[in-house]
Amino acid sequence: MTTKEVSQRWLEIQQDIKNDFLTHITKPELVAIVKKLDLDVQGFSKRNVHKAREPFLKQAVTQLIDNTIDLHLFFSSFTQPFYQQMEDYDYQTFLLKASLSDGPTNIDKLLLLATLFPEQYKENRDQIASNIKNGQDALCGFVEPSLTDILSSNVEKYDFTRLFKEFFNQHEELNGNILPDTFDPDDFFTNVYEDLEKSYVLNLLKDFDLDDFNFSDQDLLFIFKLGLAEAIYHDVEQLKIHKNTADKALAERDSFESKVNQFSKQRLDQSNKIKEKDKEIKQLNAQHKKELKTVSLENEKLRQSMEKVTIENKQLNQNQEKMQFNLFNDEDQFFFMTRANQSSFNKLIPNNLIISYDPDTSFSEQFKSLPNNRLLFIDANKMTSKLQMTIENHLNYKKISYKFVSGAPETMFRQIIFYLEGDSSDETNK
Repeated sequence: MTTKEVSQRWLEIQQDIKNDFLTHITKPELVAIVKKLDLDVQGFSKRNVHKAREPFLKQAVTQLIDNTIDLHLFFSSFTQPFYQQMEDYDYQTFLLKASLSDGPTNIDKLLLLATLFPEQYKENRDQIASNIKNGQDALCGFVEPSLTDILSSNVEKYDFTRLFKEFFNQHEELNGNILPDTFDPDDFFTNVYEDLEKSYVLNLLKDFDLDDFNFSDQDLLFIFKLGLAEAIYHDVEQLKIHKNTADKALAERDSFESKVNQFSKQRLDQSNKIKEKDKEIKQLNAQHKKELKTVSLENEKLRQSMEKVTIENKQLNQNQEKMQFNLFNDEDQFFFMTRANQSSFNKLIPNNLIISYDPDTSFSEQFKSLPNNRLLFIDANKMTSKLQMTIENHLNYKKISYKFVSGAPETMFRQIIFYLEGDSSDETNK
């Protein structure tokens, strides 16, 4: 049929084709057209046009078609790249290729037949509509492909060069080598297929009565190629899974090693700090021993005092391991007053220097007499402003020196030490 005859036939049926197109096109295909051609759908942006109802999408596409002068060009463009691949086929070749191809959708096949073979489309229009309505392939029943046709069509789907290249690359990347020196297809297929029923090739052959079927050499070649391609594809997918698993394991190992290295560095830093502290302690001990020796030579009295210091220094070294320090003795000229349990301060202050008070009882009644020759440190934790003012008035009246301290026991302990040593930078003033 000449181009002029095709054009004439097209003009006679283009309205029918337009109607069939709008009847059978699916919503995803409508969305694709709207997005590709940037059509306006009232109430929806290009980003969320997929949420529009199908009638609104179809209305936008219908307006486009109504305003299109050359529908043949529009519909042939819609079916690319299949139109370009099939425009030189004769009718029977077209039916065979289109039926066996996985690429074109039903609407693609409808338009391909209409644009390439309008006369045949006109004759088979009702059958195409019935096939699509019943959920079948648009060209179902138009051609009965032979086993050779089916095998050939499936072989054409594979890019064997790319497939083999990926197969070799995956093996080389995962195993460090490509393939053994010898290759046994039987062993390869057996290892790849754990369940032969999952084989596409075998399922393809099951649809044919093969009892009296004579396979040609070409058929057998196609079957071998399909089996090999399927096995290689399956093997490559398994290799990818193994590689992903290996990559994940390596990542977890690297993460673990990083954590171990970080922990080791922290341990090393801590060890270095401990060594520095030990060095300082040894230097201090050496200095103390030197001073003790010098003082012991001066007089016997100081020797006796230094013996006491040596004993206390030995006890200090023993207590350093337990991190327990008691810098005060019973003769220190201060008292520590608290409402808390005395056991919280036993490791810091001797019990006889700790005075307990009851915040619910009158302070002046509890402490009618206090020694005014000792400094009084008062725990201000949980103390109300009113109670603090009452205590201040009573102690000022009694002319007793005092300081308020607060915080954790160790914090208050440091405040007392700083004040007694003459450093008021961290004390709590009255």
